[in-house]
Amino acid sequence: MTFKVTTAVTLLALALSLAVEQAHAQIGTSRKEQIHLSLLKCYEQMGKTAEQGQEYAVLLAMRPQDGALHYNYGHLLQTLGNKKGALAQFKAAAQYSPGNVDIQGTYGQMLLYAGDYQGAYNKLGAAMQMAGGERYKAGFTAAQQYLQQQQQQRLINQQNAPGPASKGPGAKKHTDEDDE
Repeated sequence: MTFKVTTAVTLLALALSLAVEQAHAQIGTSRKEQIHLSLLKCYEQMGKTAEQGQEYAVLLAMRPQDGALHYNYGHLLQTLGNKKGALAQFKAAAQYSPGNVDIQGTYGQMLLYAGDYQGAYNKLGAAMQMAGGERYKAGFTAAQQYLQQQQQQRLINQQNAPGPASKGPGAKKHTDEDDE
């Protein structure tokens, strides 16, 4: 039984390797990159997240400006609950793929969840200007509302703040009882 499973996994890896090899040969990836992309694909299908993370690290060392790699790695980190790491990967993806609506929109959504409402407003607004970006309208509107709430809270805090002249008890008011 173990032999059949091992053989099936090996054949699957070989088939995936050939498919990835053909796809990446068209965009000029090196043989080493092809191997790591094949391994990554195998680990994804096998659900081995730790190994996926290792392959992303190797691939990003080879192709640090690949927005799609950063984006996919961000999704893996997000799935694993590493929000800070995911946000960093989505930020890099947005930097290296400024014209990709999904990357910009996802980064904007992550900023919204992280509480960076101004950043979310900016990124989601930019994504909405791109083809297909209308799907980020709800996130954009939420960021806009949070910013308005923050502005209102600042105004309330300013109004309730003590003025500069009230450093202690003020001068006593004169009353009629004082004359007696």
